[in-house]
Amino acid sequence: MNTNRLLFAAALVAPLAAFAPQLERIAFKPAAGTSLSKTFEVKQSFTMEEAEIKVNGSIQQKPQDAEMSMSMQTSVALTDVYAAIDGGRVTRLERKYDALTGTGNMTMDMGAFGNSSRDLKLESELEGQTVVFEWDAEKRTYVPRFGAKEGASELLIPLVEDFDLRGFVPAEGVEVGAVWKVDVVALRNVLAPGTGHSLRPERGSAERMTDMVQQNMDFAALFEGSAARTLEARFEGLREAGGRRLAVIALSGKVHAQHDATEEARKGITQPTGGGDSVPEIQKVTVDVQIELRGELEWDLDGGHARSLRLNGTERLQQSVDLLQDFGGSRVRIEDGSTLSGPFDVVVEFQRNG
Repeated sequence: MNTNRLLFAAALVAPLAAFAPQLERIAFKPAAGTSLSKTFEVKQSFTMEEAEIKVNGSIQQKPQDAEMSMSMQTSVALTDVYAAIDGGRVTRLERKYDALTGTGNMTMDMGAFGNSSRDLKLESELEGQTVVFEWDAEKRTYVPRFGAKEGASELLIPLVEDFDLRGFVPAEGVEVGAVWKVDVVALRNVLAPGTGHSLRPERGSAERMTDMVQQNMDFAALFEGSAARTLEARFEGLREAGGRRLAVIALSGKVHAQHDATEEARKGITQPTGGGDSVPEIQKVTVDVQIELRGELEWDLDGGHARSLRLNGTERLQQSVDLLQDFGGSRVRIEDGSTLSGPFDVVVEFQRNG
């Protein structure tokens, strides 16, 4: 054996190894017993771009100086305890719903015809409740149940276990500068953290909001089906905070989602509206949303969980409603189309307890 040749080869490999890219495993892997306080704050505002109403096929004229604006703020605060973990999967999650609130305002300015403004406040029966999510290995899903204090069973049906931002991180180890695609479903609980939490007008409030309107305001169902997107994540590097290593991930891209909201509308409208003599007979309701966003995610590499997320961008919402309703004994077809657009801002913070 030529010892000198082996030593020479080893001398060449050593410098190359020193310059090999460093891979970081950015993954969800909290230790059993970890407790995290999580806050989700979403602000959205819209102004009317255009609107058209047809009655029996005839376009109804509206004042040229008519304007409409709408704003919505959703706040969700949770405390999650990862009580049991098996093979890297959380098998028992204990979640306290610390705060679930929503506020909104809709303003109409009809010029010479006057103006109006309506405020909205939302609350949820889940606030203050603790829900335990148990992993069912056979069905491969989480089964929620109330903790010490019982609540209405229907509140559990739409609950989602994943409020960890897991969908934003890569499946494998990555080096600085690496880029990967993000599934649009990851945006669902970020842009609409109130989804499935039974937010309703506060008790004693005269205001009402149908299930259809709630569905459209938080875009809940848009992310359940397919959506076109070019949502991209990029590993920017590491930073340190509070003695912990944080992976910094830049997010950017566009999302285009469409949803047939006909069934939600039919369930949500149970009374005559707009001065009609009968409950509207919904023919078709469609929602089309275009989102452009950018932001930054911080991931605690030592703790194996997210630390913060900040997103901002713009949304463009197109809604089309086709219905039949009786007025004065006559059957009338109404087709209402509108386009709203405006900015949004998302702030998510995770804090370790203990």
